[in-house]
Amino acid sequence: VMGLRGKITASGISINLNKFLLTSQMIITLFSITFGFVISEQTDLLKSADVGYSYDDVVTIKRSDQINLITWITLNKNLNYQVAVKAVGLSVFPGIGEYNLSGIKDPVSTNLTRLYWLGVDAGYIPAMEIELVSGRNFDANLKSDELAIIINEKAHALLGDSALNKSFEFRRKSF
Repeated sequence: VMGLRGKITASGISINLNKFLLTSQMIITLFSITFGFVISEQTDLLKSADVGYSYDDVVTIKRSDQINLITWITLNKNLNYQVAVKAVGLSVFPGIGEYNLSGIKDPVSTNLTRLYWLGVDAGYIPAMEIELVSGRNFDANLKSDELAIIINEKAHALLGDSALNKSFEFRRKSF
């Protein structure tokens, strides 16, 4: 109690503990309020942002490390036969983040363009109701589509028209 009312001296340094605690509490409160507004603003932005697909009726299921890939693919195929399921699509990641930022290299000019990517199956684009401006979706029956890339309008703007129907090096493979 004496420490809270008066000064504490240790190793020649004198601190008014009451003022220190009040100042610390004020700084933490201001930081919390400011941080709360920033988080709220970012959340509102994410809710209203045009991400290219609809969040309506979307259920995300994360594959546990204990479930092997074949079992996971079988589950997804079986889900397609359920009456209550509109569509099923698989993706490598749940969304966009630093873990899927990579460079795509043009083998001719060797230009490197950094883009976010999302590995998906043929069911992902219809399941997310993503509208293709041109071209076609992946076809699960075409082996060549395993090395195909569908780019969005932003990537097209960065890469230009020369990117269409052309090979690119990505993760040391030609796509």
